[in-house]
Amino acid sequence: MSAANNNIRKDRILAIYNSLKLDTTKYIPMTQNVFGDKREYEWDSSRSQSSSETFVRSANVDTTLTELKKTISGAGFAYFEEPYPNELHFESQKGEYIRLRVSSKLRDDAFFNRYHMGLSTTGIDINPNAGPSSVTIKVNLDDNNE
Repeated sequence: MSAANNNIRKDRILAIYNSLKLDTTKYIPMTQNVFGDKREYEWDSSRSQSSSETFVRSANVDTTLTELKKTISGAGFAYFEEPYPNELHFESQKGEYIRLRVSSKLRDDAFFNRYHMGLSTTGIDINPNAGPSSVTIKVNLDDNNE
């Protein structure tokens, strides 16, 4: 694919993120991996990688999910499934996809820290709805595979 096409694709992906109009005082940006080239998986060319942005939101998981479901729907994406707890999938009329995942940052951090310190992750008793929330928003122009 040409560099011009990659730039057009990247501009469209950025336009989708911008259409969400996330307030960066509420949704604190953490990481961004946005690209325009179609990155097919080496092991399955029918699937491609998604661009992604992550945020932290000072609210519990349920509140954050409800708010973002409304925001994404308001940007022209229709909700169509929740294949995993707290992961919602949306599609535009143009066949573009958003994958939203929201989880408890406290709980995620506890698992991550204990695992990387060589400690047992069993018995961690943190409410999966506890705030703040970790938010991942993935955009894919080609498919809903990832």
